[in-house]
Amino acid sequence: MEARQVEEALIAHFGPAGAERNDHDPDKPGQLRDLRHEISPFRPDYCASLMIGQFVLDDFGYGAYAGAHYTRGRVCPGIGGLR
Repeated sequence: MEARQVEEALIAHFGPAGAERNDHDPDKPGQLRDLRHEISPFRPDYCASLMIGQFVLDDFGYGAYAGAHYTRGRVCPGIGGLR
């Protein structure tokens, strides 16, 4: 399960193809070829799953990629605070 959570943390950081950032910055559309999130932001356990993925990234030295900018408007507490 941690692999899916880490994948979702990366998708939430870089964004699915053409996705809009949470801050609505039109100059920063999603960069990944993925067209969907690995874990739906509308699931009740989304924030908990995202946070686990962020912690794993941080633990292995990839904390710079743990910030969630593409969560389809879902606000989750993360390792860097609310996003």
